[in-house]
Amino acid sequence: MGGRVKPITYVKLAKYGYIITSVILIIIGVRLLCSPSLDMDFVYYMLGGMSIAYGVIRIMGYCSRDLYRLAFQYDLAFGILTIALGIVMIFQAWGIQEQAHTIYGTMLLTDSLYKVQVAIDSRRFGIERWYLILGLAVVTGVCGMLLIVWLPLEVRTAMILLGLASLFEGALCLDVAMSVVKVARHQRFDTER
Repeated sequence: MGGRVKPITYVKLAKYGYIITSVILIIIGVRLLCSPSLDMDFVYYMLGGMSIAYGVIRIMGYCSRDLYRLAFQYDLAFGILTIALGIVMIFQAWGIQEQAHTIYGTMLLTDSLYKVQVAIDSRRFGIERWYLILGLAVVTGVCGMLLIVWLPLEVRTAMILLGLASLFEGALCLDVAMSVVKVARHQRFDTER
């Protein structure tokens, strides 16, 4: 009994990890909006590292047993994808500058589609802020699509778009963590029988 971690601890770790990575994404987004002249390689290293951390948190979330089981239901596959794409962004940043925005846009578009499903399921559960999740998911998805279809934009415009995309993705994930992931003190889990 002493060596086992309670399932509720995994839920808390996942929720707070989700919150922390969401806030970091928001900060990155604001930083890119305020300083769109940053070096592109540095930006892709930063976003790649963030993607790896975010992927690990998402896998932890999938392995946890949150009360509603909404926020993390798709996070095993997406966590693995996010880690893989983050590694590509870091180790190939010098060779994929032309495609890095497509990689990041694909991650954002995919996540926004998952979050649309979370919003719809949240509405069925009676979660009041489901519409905010839906709205942020749509805006994030649009930013992701714009990054994917990027017509050679000037660097400054590209950085502003990356900043907006990161800002909305962070806000979306923060809202999901705050309104959908619930930790009940006396929660019963499937493993506790």
